[in-house]
Parts: sequence; structure tokens; C-alpha cells
Amino acid sequence: IPAYNAERVLDGCLKSIRDSVGVESYELLVVDDGSTDRTHDIASKYADRVLKHQNNKGLRAGRETLRTSAEGEIIVFMDADVEIPNGFLKCVGDYFKENPTVDVMAAIVSLETPATNFLSRYKNAYVHYVYQVSPEDSSAIWGGCFAIRREKALPFDEYRGYWAEDTAYAHYLKSNGRKIHLAKEAQVIHYHKYDMRDLLMHDFKLSFAWTEIFIQYSGFNQMSANLGSFSNAPRRLILAVLLAPLTVLTLFISTWLAVAILLIWFWLNFPFFYFLLNKFSWIFTIKSFFVTWVDHIIRGLGIASGLTLHIFIRKNFRNEA
Repeated sequence: IPAYNAERVLDGCLKSIRDSVGVESYELLVVDDGSTDRTHDIASKYADRVLKHQNNKGLRAGRETLRTSAEGEIIVFMDADVEIPNGFLKCVGDYFKENPTVDVMAAIVSLETPATNFLSRYKNAYVHYVYQVSPEDSSAIWGGCFAIRREKALPFDEYRGYWAEDTAYAHYLKSNGRKIHLAKEAQVIHYHKYDMRDLLMHDFKLSFAWTEIFIQYSGFNQMSANLGSFSNAPRRLILAVLLAPLTVLTLFISTWLAVAILLIWFWLNFPFFYFLLNKFSWIFTIKSFFVTWVDHIIRGLGIASGLTLHIFIRKNFRNEA
């Protein structure tokens, strides 16, 4: 577990690990990534080893320290705001025994979350749904919790990753012959509280970085091979994100055209809204409709910005050459 100023959530994370039964031998490692709060003290109560960074070096550096320090055959990486259910570690061990050709087992976020505000519950449900409809033979990992055979783990500081670090690392692994499986039955609880600004900034940055990863790893070829999906994004989601900004832009051309595009966007997202309706209330689903629309507009702008930057850099590189 890499942790930076995580005193609010770390105790619950580490306690859930120590309470998990079914595994006789494991080592619990925590990297204190230059924290200025009680993170180190909390980690010391539970961890077998606490590795200290004098300065905050970031998530990749924390995971790399853990990768090079771990001694077990299987390394389970978790974020400090994740809690695992009882028996989860046994589930991980059994999964690798039953699937000897799998190098990486990616868990998914549970629908359950301790967060009580609407946006946090919405975001949690959105991530849960996207991974549930993703193919099991995957090129994606949810970075909050994934396990990898130690001899198959690649350095975290040798791949290109900006914001969408988990997606970049997954493609880095995949391009080097690692086999990733999405274990949908392995679900963990994620505590992350969002407000609207956090949600939109997070998704803009992810989409911006996702664009570069899509280009770098031949996204269209992957979509052809993976039934229309790239990473953990199914074709319907990609199309919906691309259409959402057009619902606003076409208002200046034709109201009817904007309405038609909005209806297509709704149809693309209908399975998600139907899922929400079955799990939550009408009010929650209606609120989710508007949040999803705004979020997809922001995601679309993130993709456009990422593509613009890529073209600009490529053009300048050619001019310099």
C-alpha cells in the first residue's frame, strides 16, 4: 500500500487486511510517501514493514518501491482508501492457482461505498458498472486493487503515464506479453468523496491522458480485436462521450439536430441508467442522467484537448526534424 497523508482512511484499509482470513503466510508492506500527518504511526501498528520516502515522490514511485521490496510470489497492490472483504487474500491466491496462465488479476470496485453524498455514490456506481460490462480478458486494471505475479511485474517508473497511470501501466504490461484478467467476483470497497469540481477535473484529466494512451497503443486496432472496447471503455461509452459535446455545439445549428443527438446519447447510455434504476431510486437515476451528460461533455473536451496537444507536438517535432 502506497500512502501519502492517508490518516483518514489508512486504518480501515490495513485493518481490513489483517482481519482477512484464509492465508497463512503474507507480508504487509506500506510506503509512507513523505507524509506530514499520522500515516507513518498508523502504518506501524499493522504493517510488517513501513518503507519511508523522505519526500513525496508520487504513486508510481511508491509502487516501484513496493515492487522491488516485496518477497512474496504474488504482489497485491492496494490504494490506502480501499478496504477488502474477509477472505479476499485467499481468493487472490486461489485465483492464480486455478489460472496458471494469468499474470495479473484485477479486482473491481464494489457497488457498496461508505460515502453518503450523491456524487460519490454516483461515481462509485459508474466505475463499478463500467468494469462489470468490460471483457474478462482485459487490457485494463483498476489501480485501487490488483495482484500480479512478482516475476511478471514490470517497473512502474519505465512506462509513460500521466494521470491515467493505471491504464498506462496495464497497456505497458499487455504490450510486454502479460495476461490480465478482470476478476469481477473480486470486489473491494473504495472510499473516495467527490464533489462536482473533483469529479469533473478527475474525468477531464483521465480523458486527456486516455487519448495519448489510445494513440500510443493503436486503439482502433484494439477495438477491432476486443469487440469494440479499448481498455475498460466499451464502444457505447466511447461513442457517448464523443457525442455529448455535440449536443451543445449543434444547438447553434439546429435545435432538432441537438435533440436527435441527445436521444442517441441517451440510447447509448440506457443500459447504465437501467442498471441504476434497478439498484437505486428514480430520483437517483434522474440526477445521474444530468451528471452523466455533463461529465461526458467534460470527458469529450478532455479527449479533444489530448488530441490537439498530440497533433501540435507531432507537428512541431516534424518541423524541427
